[in-house]
Amino acid sequence: MAKKNILTQGKKARADQLALANRLDEALALYARVCNTDPLDVEAWVKSSVTQRRLGRHDAAESSARRAARLNPGLAIAHHALATALQCQGKLEEALAAYRRALQLKPDYADAQYLLGNALMETGHLQEAEASLRRALKLRPGFFEALSDLGAVLLMTGQTAAAAAALDQALALRPDSPEV
Repeated sequence: MAKKNILTQGKKARADQLALANRLDEALALYARVCNTDPLDVEAWVKSSVTQRRLGRHDAAESSARRAARLNPGLAIAHHALATALQCQGKLEEALAAYRRALQLKPDYADAQYLLGNALMETGHLQEAEASLRRALKLRPGFFEALSDLGAVLLMTGQTAAAAAALDQALALRPDSPEV
């Protein structure tokens, strides 16, 4: 059993390296081997989901994330992976629920808070989006994407001075950012 675990860890580590090198098909193949070898490996299912999403395979990403969330319902990152896969497919109400579940499990999860704000903005819930993005920034000051989206939400709600301040902060972080 220990030998199997060492081999599994080695495959996951190699898959992680491949994913970092943007060799996503190769990384996904290794994560799939780990999932086939040890179908209870929640981490491998989550990483498989993230890699599938990066490859644009959103249905498969959703399926892998659902598997991870079923295996460990208390794991915030599994719900976060599910939410992002759902959001990529335009299943925004389901995505909102999954982000909220991730945040129930891990209230200080800045990425989930930011993406919840992003999904709320997509659904037109601008006041809630603003609050969520501000929470993300409280959790991670200098969070560029949250500042940029906060600026957009503030513009949409007519708060031009506050929007300009948020966007100025974002530009200070990334002066060459075309979206800001």
